[in-house]
Amino acid sequence: MLVVIRDRARGWVTLCPTPWERVLCRFRGHRLDRALATGEPPESDVLLSLRADLDVAMSRRLQTAATLRRLVQDATKPPRYVHRGTPTLQRHRICKVRHEMDLLIGRLERPGPLPAAGIAQIRLLLSDGGGPLYYEGSNSDLRQLLTTALVSLDAPLTS
Repeated sequence: MLVVIRDRARGWVTLCPTPWERVLCRFRGHRLDRALATGEPPESDVLLSLRADLDVAMSRRLQTAATLRRLVQDATKPPRYVHRGTPTLQRHRICKVRHEMDLLIGRLERPGPLPAAGIAQIRLLLSDGGGPLYYEGSNSDLRQLLTTALVSLDAPLTS
C-alpha cells in the first residue's frame, strides 16, 4: 500500500509505510480519527494518510453503516437487560434522529469516494461511550453531530 503525503520541502511524495507505521496507525486510531474529524488533511502525515485510507475503504464504510443500522434497529426494540457498567443505548435520542441516521447509512453505502473527515466523525460518535448515543447525561446534540457528519460527507474532495 502506498500513501501520498505533502512534504514541505519536496511537495507531493508517494511513500510505502513501514510495518511500524502500520502498527502505530492501528494503536493510535482514535487520536488519528479525531484529527481527521476536525479537518486535519490526511496528506499532512503518513499515519493520517494511512488512517484515512482505512476509514474510506468500502469494507470499513459498510461496516460502519451496518453498525448505524443495528443501532437504529436496537433503538426500536424493547430494552434488554444490560450488565452494569455497559453503556446504555439512548433509544429516545436515536428514534428522534432516525432520518439523519438513515441518510448517513445511505451515504456510506453509496459507491464512490467520500471525505475521510465525515467518516471519522461518525466513527468517533459510535465509539464514544460518554456521547449522546450511549450516555444519558451527555450534553452533546446528537442531531447536530449527525448533521455535521452529513455535511462533511457531502464536502468536495480536495487534493
